[in-house]
Amino acid sequence: MEIIHVGAARVLVPQGTRTLRRGSLLTLESRSEYVARRFLGIEAQIQEIAAKEEGLEKEVERLKEVLSKMQETDVVAEEKPSE
Repeated sequence: MEIIHVGAARVLVPQGTRTLRRGSLLTLESRSEYVARRFLGIEAQIQEIAAKEEGLEKEVERLKEVLSKMQETDVVAEEKPSE
């Protein structure tokens, strides 16, 4: 919550509430508008995190494959008789 000053008055509103001034009239966004805007912002963040997670999962799989190939190469090299 935050306090915004409206002339001589102070109003306690959720942090990030948008205000609109038209001349001397100050309008606060409604609770439903605030919640909808915040929800959409959070939804976008969740989608971004999910995309990053998917990319990281693919990278982990790629690294597992590389590690597996390296281990197979080491086993083959150890099995070759040295001359």
